[in-house]
Amino acid sequence: MVQPQSCLKWELLFLSSTRNSTIFGRHWRGSKSSVIRKTFLEIYVVNDGSFRGVGQEEKREKFEKLLSEYANLPNWTVITGHPNEGKRRAQDRAFQLAKMACSYIYFVDSDCLPNKHIIRQFLAKMADGVMGVCGNMGVSNPAASWMTRLLVIRYMLGTSVERASESIFGYVWLVPGPASFYSTAFLEEVWEDYQNQRYKGKLCKNGDDLYLTNRCTQMGYPIAYNDQAVVTTNVPVTLSGYLIQQARWNRDKYRDCAMTLRSAYKAGWYPLLAGVNRMIFPFLFLITSVLCLVEWMVCGNTGSGLALALMILIRAMITYLAVRDIKGMSMATALHFTVMYGAIHTILLLPVKVWSLLTRGAGTWKR
Repeated sequence: MVQPQSCLKWELLFLSSTRNSTIFGRHWRGSKSSVIRKTFLEIYVVNDGSFRGVGQEEKREKFEKLLSEYANLPNWTVITGHPNEGKRRAQDRAFQLAKMACSYIYFVDSDCLPNKHIIRQFLAKMADGVMGVCGNMGVSNPAASWMTRLLVIRYMLGTSVERASESIFGYVWLVPGPASFYSTAFLEEVWEDYQNQRYKGKLCKNGDDLYLTNRCTQMGYPIAYNDQAVVTTNVPVTLSGYLIQQARWNRDKYRDCAMTLRSAYKAGWYPLLAGVNRMIFPFLFLITSVLCLVEWMVCGNTGSGLALALMILIRAMITYLAVRDIKGMSMATALHFTVMYGAIHTILLLPVKVWSLLTRGAGTWKR
């Protein structure tokens, strides 16, 4: 394990918003946040100015009072952005101030809590040639609802299985924002393009994590994954909230699909195969389902439908075995997840992905 040296400077960017002020205060006042108060850290708290809805002024005052508690701490800098300027513009305010003094940058959202040794765990993976490190995303509200209990397992699959297998090739499909650690040298190379990414002439406000991941791989830099660098984040507690989240994420995926597949191709055959599967499988499945239904209604032939059902069963079995292989997962829990999440994915998420493809140019956050 590489030990941080007192001569090194770090930058932690907290992208804070009024929606998360309560979580921000609870997380970073706790004993587990002691690591970010060490003298070798430079910490920048950036408010992206997202004051929305009823009681905006009350929210603003509450949040500014909270941030004032941190403004006077050694090595802390609190930056207030313009109203609703977006995450990338808020990041840029801190980056321009700190890029000359910081060797590495760790991005973290205000509703996320890293484990206390996460800086050392990220640093331990920064070997020669590595410009980015991906951490392990967990759930901070696992018992909030039946939806969050499902997402606990989905996040485990996404990190312990999917990202772990991709990282063998020095690649991950997506370095999630709250668990991303980059070399400042790499960020300086891509920062101007990152700030000015456009789609159909409009500045991109979403998809920042995917863009940085793709650029890192395209430039030939491997991305390391550390399963021990755990960051917990709040996840949607309702099915509707989850579908909204997935619509936003899938818009980014299909908007940048060409860039993503190019970076996957550069990483190796397995990342490319996984990328193509992510892109086209939902549409192949929907088209096949429609054709099987038409064949049954017109010709009365059920053979194709039975073949499709068999393929769904095989896919469900693969998911079940992957979940069952996660440490501490019981057979009953694995089966429950396979049935429940499989139904949500087949009935609801696949249509959401089609909608996301058709509206991939939309820059809205909530729809």
